[in-house]
Amino acid sequence: MKHTVEGIVETCRKATDPAVKAKCEFMRTHQNFTFGMLVEEVKPVNDAAFYCMGAHFCRAGELQLDAGDSTETELAELGDMLKDIVGSRPAPGVFTSAAENCSTCVDSGDKAVMQDVVAKVKNFCAHTTDPKEKQRCAWAAAHPEFTLGFLFAKVNPSEYSDGECVQQKLCPDPYTAAASRTGIDVASTLEF
Repeated sequence: MKHTVEGIVETCRKATDPAVKAKCEFMRTHQNFTFGMLVEEVKPVNDAAFYCMGAHFCRAGELQLDAGDSTETELAELGDMLKDIVGSRPAPGVFTSAAENCSTCVDSGDKAVMQDVVAKVKNFCAHTTDPKEKQRCAWAAAHPEFTLGFLFAKVNPSEYSDGECVQQKLCPDPYTAAASRTGIDVASTLEF
């Protein structure tokens, strides 16, 4: 993770593009959200475990990947639970706003998908009776910005909004939709 963060900091330090600078500023001011995204994307404990075995520092059987109480194991289980709750597509009617152009469509689409995701997670957490899931829900509620970042990376709302905006003919193609996104700042308007 340290190497990844150092790479991001260096990229941001050298950035000249205003869009990249804006994303860098968002990451700087929303570090917990960014860290949540990075944990989901980088999976540092898994990578370290495989490196350890490959470099013969650890032997098979000595390394317990599922430590049960490790933070990353809990986060992975939380992520799996959240992905199961969210399902494979947003609820019908999520894209109801009348966007004016490609950029407003993808941004409002990202926000709508994430609002739907958060609502599903909150509903699940309010009704679960499983003690382990209640514990994960409590952890997620105690770390809302991290949880939103983790969910954002897990769900990747742009896959839905880009497709919807192309289908609505507000974006000519998926590449234009992706390029029209003004940033991940929609995440800062969500509450967990």
